[in-house]
Amino acid sequence: SLEEVPVKTGALKASGQNIPVNTPHSIGCEVGYGSEAAPYALIQHERLDFHHDVGKAKYLEDPVNAAIPILPKELIRRLEGER
Repeated sequence: SLEEVPVKTGALKASGQNIPVNTPHSIGCEVGYGSEAAPYALIQHERLDFHHDVGKAKYLEDPVNAAIPILPKELIRRLEGER
């Protein structure tokens, strides 16, 4: 998503987070932008009518959707490589 997040001042891009979220039965992470500026990040993500000189709306959703077809194979590849 770093290649797609809108950049005006750089503050939104700099607020990007990748936080591990692990439980005894799962491994995951939360990816997001905004911290205390989350309402701003949400507006920039959802408003398709905004013009961005750098980046675009749906900067989180589109990369996730694009990765869905390759995620299972990539996960298997990485797990097998760690054996």
